[in-house]
Amino acid sequence: MNYVEKINQLANERALAEHNEYLKRSSEFNKELRKVKSLSDRINKMWDIYQTCINRNIQIGGRRGDNGYEFETDGISHALGFATKTSGYWGFGGREIVGFGIKGGGSDYESVIIDRNGDPINSGAWYCFSFDRRTANPWEKRAITDKIYKILKNFDEFERKFYAAVESVIG
Repeated sequence: MNYVEKINQLANERALAEHNEYLKRSSEFNKELRKVKSLSDRINKMWDIYQTCINRNIQIGGRRGDNGYEFETDGISHALGFATKTSGYWGFGGREIVGFGIKGGGSDYESVIIDRNGDPINSGAWYCFSFDRRTANPWEKRAITDKIYKILKNFDEFERKFYAAVESVIG
């Protein structure tokens, strides 16, 4: 075997190993994302309630300093919550809810925002795992994976606080 053949063989072996690692990580990520998607019925119930409160100008929960509202996500606090058109992701245009999740900071590619079906929308999760693995750096992928785990870990507490806030307003 000559040098060119050996180099090509080595490159093919490395590419195969990289691809297998990508498939493994992608599979793990998709498994966690499916867990988030399984929450979509519960999220949608809160979504409808919160959007009704916004539309009827009824405040539930408090403000989070200058960064927004208690049950909305933003790029400063990185808190779990609803993404609205004014939460920095989609610019200005009212407080219509467009998703649920955790807004990243500094880079929108670090956000994990899901739609009413539980699918990632215009977020880091969609970006990093829908395109070629080389288009997103490992730090962004790690930040996104961490946010998915944070959604899963904190969802029950968020839901409990949300309904408690609703009950405190409506009695």
